[in-house]
Amino acid sequence: MRGDAPSQPVVAEELESLDRVRRRVTVIGFLAIALHGVVALPLVGQYLAEDDRMPEAVLMLVMTALAGMLTVAISRVILGRSPLSVPWLAFGLLPMLAGVYLVWWAPFTLH
Repeated sequence: MRGDAPSQPVVAEELESLDRVRRRVTVIGFLAIALHGVVALPLVGQYLAEDDRMPEAVLMLVMTALAGMLTVAISRVILGRSPLSVPWLAFGLLPMLAGVYLVWWAPFTLH
């Protein structure tokens, strides 16, 4: 064995660090794409509610809740963690709560 060759534990640590960075970069790219839909759905719900189409607006809120929770769960899987974390899944419901405000109590309109 040559004296300048890295030892096995050092290589394993570097590979683990590289994998962690790869996962974080992947999740940032995923969130950049997925959050567009999560943000757009409540706005579509508000637009539908202003046109007196409440069933469709409520459907947009349900879709927002599902999209938010799926986004959080998939992000956790990419990071190598369990997707079933109650606090994080509850965090995924925040866009739906913002949508409830937009649909029923928003002081502005989109028209």
